[in-house]
Amino acid sequence: MSSSSTYQAEKFALNSYNRIVDRKGRGKGPDSSFSIRGSRHEGEVLSELVTGKKCSDINLQTLEQHFDRYVDAVNLVLGKVYSAPDRAQHVGQRLHSSRGQGYVMLTEESLLEWKQDNKFGLLVHERMYRNVLKTAARIILADYTRRALVNSLITILASDSEDLRQLMGLKRIPASLARTVRASVHEKSGSYYHYALAACKQVRRVLDEHLLERLGESTSIRRLARGRVRDLLDTRSPESIEVLNAASGKVQEWHTTGFPSTAPSFRQTSVDQGPMHRPGDVPPAGY
Repeated sequence: MSSSSTYQAEKFALNSYNRIVDRKGRGKGPDSSFSIRGSRHEGEVLSELVTGKKCSDINLQTLEQHFDRYVDAVNLVLGKVYSAPDRAQHVGQRLHSSRGQGYVMLTEESLLEWKQDNKFGLLVHERMYRNVLKTAARIILADYTRRALVNSLITILASDSEDLRQLMGLKRIPASLARTVRASVHEKSGSYYHYALAACKQVRRVLDEHLLERLGESTSIRRLARGRVRDLLDTRSPESIEVLNAASGKVQEWHTTGFPSTAPSFRQTSVDQGPMHRPGDVPPAGY
């Protein structure tokens, strides 16, 4: 049986009834082209990355060095979009209606145009900039979805004190409230139910922190904070009316001035769905 012409190997076959093994391939070395490709200078690989040319091999350390520039480019795009609240809202609405065409939509924005001598061109080459826009589009859309659900929840809580009591006093988020929030943004898909749950958890967490700070009982342990607020809202507690009024006052303030949030950013530790500050959160905080 013939030996391999590419790899160093020892192949054999039982070619007789007496089981005499014919071994071939001893002394063969690896294909010489492997050693040639492996000996390429790192500078050649770096030049391929800068120019956008496809490279056949690159080590992980070199890739990590260039990922920092990719992160900077994504954050630069986000900074341009969120430099004006109206622009962020407009771009978010267009991304929501584009349904998977985020990259195409962002290329139509003149302030995000890639040029060889502008800020985007100095950070990444044109081929990589397409991936930058795709990542930025996912983050902006996730943030727009989060803000829409949070604003709907604030409107519901501001008009119904019983929903507020249930949100703050029960151990779990009421399913009926999550469905109401989902319906308020005219979405019926199953995933939006979980997004609505995450929005409820986010608002409840901020309210918990506000109430405990007001009482001077702030704690960094989420489980203890949640349990303490539930105890305060128990109908048998003398502070229940006062605490509920404080929570209602904060909700009314948000209904007028807006829920506190910050512009999203892309980090090396971010996951693809964006940006989640804590488990259960809808991707990153808004503008």
